[in-house]
Amino acid sequence: MVRRRVVLVVAAAVLLVVAACSSSSKSASTTSSSTSSTTTSTSAPSTSVATPSGSSSSSTTVHVATTSPAFVAGPLTTSWEGHGRVITVQANGAFTISYRLYNDCSTDPAPCDSFKGNEIYPGGSVTGVFDAGHSPRWTGRITKAADTAAWPVGPVSADYDAGTGILSVQPGLTASSEAMTFCGPSAPGACGA
Repeated sequence: MVRRRVVLVVAAAVLLVVAACSSSSKSASTTSSSTSSTTTSTSAPSTSVATPSGSSSSSTTVHVATTSPAFVAGPLTTSWEGHGRVITVQANGAFTISYRLYNDCSTDPAPCDSFKGNEIYPGGSVTGVFDAGHSPRWTGRITKAADTAAWPVGPVSADYDAGTGILSVQPGLTASSEAMTFCGPSAPGACGA
């Protein structure tokens, strides 16, 4: 008896969802009333739910909206530094990395570092965007890099250790690529001389 009540309650809830979706679909539809059904195209996954006998159709499609993980910048939005390297992250997740390659443009092929007087101009650069995640882990995409062997266009991740104040940025989403570490204001000197 209890099982039958549970089944009836679940069936009633499904019918309410189907009816709500059906009425909102009909009110938003601009198709002619002479057609027997309205088809809505969407990229969201859908589920077919059987309706009780005696209704005008044998099934109704319910569309379920899905979203990607939200991006929350949190402590990520600042300039992080290390020996010969810096990453700057904007509030919208856009980032730029500038870093030394330790190749001299006067003797080595590009990409390379250039020198003018006592100034060093790093030849390594990466641009991209973090578009998912929140502290302590964000993911995104590298969109351009001077050295694509080290920083290929594609996935990137950043991990923040609040205890040390260090941000590790890694091309790809696996441990097979080497991460570059950067220090925030609370970790001076921890990321190189």
